[in-house]
Amino acid sequence: MRNMWTIVLALATTAIANGVWGRVRDRPVAARPTDAAHAQGVADDDAAELGRLRERVAGLERLVFRTLRSGASAPAGATEGAAKTDPEPPSVEGREEALAVQQAERLERLRKLERLLASEPVDASWNREVGGSTAAFFQRREIEGLSLASLACGTSLCKMEIAAKNALSTETLIDLFGPHFASFGEVSTSASTNPDGSGAAVVYLARPGAHLDL
Repeated sequence: MRNMWTIVLALATTAIANGVWGRVRDRPVAARPTDAAHAQGVADDDAAELGRLRERVAGLERLVFRTLRSGASAPAGATEGAAKTDPEPPSVEGREEALAVQQAERLERLRKLERLLASEPVDASWNREVGGSTAAFFQRREIEGLSLASLACGTSLCKMEIAAKNALSTETLIDLFGPHFASFGEVSTSASTNPDGSGAAVVYLARPGAHLDL
C-alpha cells in the first residue's frame, strides 16, 4: 500500500509538472513582444504557475501521508488538501472495559494452571531444587519484607506463593524476581493486597521446555 501511494504521488506530481511545462513551452513565439515589460510579465506568470504547482504537490503529499498513517485507502473523489481527521482515542470507559477483559482472561488462565497442577503428581526432586534456588535468590539479593510462603511442584509447573509485609504489585514482583523467573519457561503471576495492608502473590512457573496443556 505504501509503495502504491508513493507511485501515485510521483505520477501525479509528474503530470502536474508536465502540464505546467507544456503550457509554458507551447506559447506561440511569434506572439511574444520583445520588450522588457512583457518579458517580466511572462516571468511573473511562470513564477505564479510554479507556486500553484508546489501548492498542489504539497496537497497531494498531505493526502498520501494521512492515508498511509491511517492504513486506509484514499476516499473516492478526494480532492487535494481535503481535511481528514485522526481517529479519536478510546474513551475512559473503553479503556476500563479493555482492562477488565484482560483481567478476566488472566484470572481464567490462572484457574486453568491451578487445575493442571492439581492433576499432576508431585515432583519432590524438582520441588527441592526450585525451593533451594529460590531461597538462595532471596539471600543473594537481600530481599527484605518478602518471604516464600509455600511451594508446590508437579511434573510441568510449580506454584509459588509469596507473602509481603506491604502491598505488592505484579510489576514490583517481576522487577524483583525477573532474573530468577528467567530460568523457567512460561511465567504467570497474580498479586493482591490483603485487608491489613500486607501483600500476597501467586506465581506459576513452567518447567523449561514443558508444554502446558491448558
